[in-house]
Amino acid sequence: MKQTDLADRLLGCAWQLQQLEVVSTEGQIRAIVGSTIEIDGLRGNLTIGDRLELIAPGRPITMAEVVGFQGGHTRAVPFETTEGLGPGGRAKIVDGRRADLSVS
Repeated sequence: MKQTDLADRLLGCAWQLQQLEVVSTEGQIRAIVGSTIEIDGLRGNLTIGDRLELIAPGRPITMAEVVGFQGGHTRAVPFETTEGLGPGGRAKIVDGRRADLSVS
């Protein structure tokens, strides 16, 4: 392989890498309205039913489920109390994002 061929390939790879969209796995709690959490920064990375960890300093992680999207924000419902959560808290996408629930 010629050196120029390698250089051309590397330039092509660099260009392709620049075209990739950065995917964020972490967002920020924007608001809590009733039992719904509004989250910024996760748009386009989630679907209904995906699971999130809601994280705030000094409290245990709260699990939540994505239930909707509105105005560029993700809406989630926590499985536990929201006490101690507030704007500025973090929301993190959980690996294996969905849980199955069998109904008989």
